[in-house]
Amino acid sequence: GNRSFNMWFMRIFVPNMLKIIQGVAVLFASFLIIVQSSEIIELLKDFTSLLVISEADNIIFYLVDMGFLGEHLAMRTAQVKNARMEIRTNNDDENKSCLQKFNVFAA
Repeated sequence: GNRSFNMWFMRIFVPNMLKIIQGVAVLFASFLIIVQSSEIIELLKDFTSLLVISEADNIIFYLVDMGFLGEHLAMRTAQVKNARMEIRTNNDDENKSCLQKFNVFAA
């Protein structure tokens, strides 16, 4: 019912919308960098810094996964990587419940 929708909204919709917003922001910033750059070296420097900023969450997740930021965080990262979500739906045609399992990938 309502709880499954709230869970779907908070765990699937919101994170994916944030990824889309991040992608649009990177595209917009890339456009501005290209338009304002007057030299190739300056353009490469700006794109490198933009790449580091846009990939910061992936870099930090990788460092945590490798255990560089503590064993507790590494164990929590392993839990996130192995997380499973079950979504129960009702099939109106046959009036029976089916179980669909989806892997939740963090990286």
